[in-house]
Amino acid sequence: MARSRYPSTITDPAPVTQRLVFPNGRIENNRSVKADMSETLASFHPTNIEGRGVPSPELIKLYQTWGVGGWGMVLTGNILIDPEHFEAPGNSVVSLGSPFSGRRFEAFSEMADATKVDGSLLIGQVLHPGRVADPSVQPRSIIASNVEMVVPGFHAKPRSAKKEEIKRIVEGLGFAAEYPEKAGFDGMQVRGAHGLLVSQLLSRSTNLHTHEYGESLVNQMRLLLEIVDAVQSRTSKHFILGIKLNAIELCHRLWIRQVWSLSS
Repeated sequence: MARSRYPSTITDPAPVTQRLVFPNGRIENNRSVKADMSETLASFHPTNIEGRGVPSPELIKLYQTWGVGGWGMVLTGNILIDPEHFEAPGNSVVSLGSPFSGRRFEAFSEMADATKVDGSLLIGQVLHPGRVADPSVQPRSIIASNVEMVVPGFHAKPRSAKKEEIKRIVEGLGFAAEYPEKAGFDGMQVRGAHGLLVSQLLSRSTNLHTHEYGESLVNQMRLLLEIVDAVQSRTSKHFILGIKLNAIELCHRLWIRQVWSLSS
């Protein structure tokens, strides 16, 4: 017996094939987007920090495959700004001060060339994991405030980020836009969702600071505006900048606790 189907109207898929022109003039050939899925295929070494996060031939081959898939835009998996704080070993890394030459830069350039062979736009997803850092790499990660995960032990034990560290993270995100643009990337998506450091600084349940980055919505918005300024000051006017946000992390901490209670 055939399974029943839910009724639906016929929708014209033609708009998906249409070009999208961004306000900065950048053109996306169609409106299909390869989502930002973590690959964990970059290099990793337990003690040699300089050997971490270089795109591997396997990662470049993967993006070459996606590059011939007809996507309008291809988003990468996680690109980290700190080689000592990993969401998972195998993440790519662009840390502040990385030279615009050598093995790492050449690998990112190869990745860009491979992805864009048929005209896809390449957008790098950049982040700092904060308290969700892998404890096998960093047992004492930073967070907006010293608020440990609900399930302790699975992630790194956090410590409260100092104001100077937050400013350095903003600077690191700016550099992590300049670096891939020079390697051939078309844009950057700041991962400000899913419990990572930027979202921790935007959430009232994890940002308990009383300085210029905490306490009020205006102060928390300061972080995003400074990230925008840092990126735009280092990149061309055609560089695409986006940020991924998760609505639940922007809600009041009491409501967040109620959600956790219900889910557990």
